[in-house]
Amino acid sequence: MFLPAWIEGLTPEMVKKAEAELGETPEVRRKAVAELTKLLKGEPYLKPRLEEKFLVRYLRAKKYNVEKANKTLLYYYFFKSKFADIFTNFKPSQLKHVLDMNCINLLPLRDKDGASIGLIRIGEFDPSKATCEEFIATCLMCAEIGTDNEATLVCGSVCVLDLKGLTFKKMLRFSSVNLLSLFVASMQDCVACRVKSMHVVNEPYFFSTILKIVKQLMHKKLKDRLHCHGSNLKSLHRHIPPEILPEYLGGHLRYSNEDYISKVLEKESYIEDVNKYGYLKINK
Repeated sequence: MFLPAWIEGLTPEMVKKAEAELGETPEVRRKAVAELTKLLKGEPYLKPRLEEKFLVRYLRAKKYNVEKANKTLLYYYFFKSKFADIFTNFKPSQLKHVLDMNCINLLPLRDKDGASIGLIRIGEFDPSKATCEEFIATCLMCAEIGTDNEATLVCGSVCVLDLKGLTFKKMLRFSSVNLLSLFVASMQDCVACRVKSMHVVNEPYFFSTILKIVKQLMHKKLKDRLHCHGSNLKSLHRHIPPEILPEYLGGHLRYSNEDYISKVLEKESYIEDVNKYGYLKINK
């Protein structure tokens, strides 16, 4: 049985997983939230979001290591402030033209371990209709929405990068080392999510150049979880069953991202609230 991506709360099995893998108990959670709140309140020029659910997002990502959770949160706020209106602080309605390209998706079902499955199709991205910065901003906004889900925080996420249709000309738009480093840093150092695995499929021969750069920027743990499958979809299916994949990845699902777009657009007020918090002044 595969659980839905947008499941509310935690199943009894997920509660046990949170304790076994993250060390989460009611007492541990209470103490860690209090410690993290105190640290954030002491940070100069920062207007932090202090709701327990939000703080637990980062505590779970760091297995209740309060210092690491605080470090990640501060970098999250720094990144949001430094790149406001370039990569951050956008609302879903402002990025709908990117979502409409069907280049960023969340599949409707989770894997057998409860992980959500994100799908990025760079070949579908149209650079004549949006900038690379808007594409990255959309990825970050979708990650913000995705990590608001408790099941995803506990069970993690799987990312599939489908490069079918990626041309050399399009790749050059993303190949700036500065742009790549900012994207990788934002996804692995700001987003409060446990990435269980990353899968690249249908990669063209020239993608190896960018991959070498990206791997140099990735943490070892994430690098070890990266799998490149080429056009061998059966290789992908050994990690993600075809029952929960769309037909264009050799799966059984007849899937479009219309439902996903609707879900994201419903989060307009949530994102507006998220954007109220951050540094009032960047520390030099």
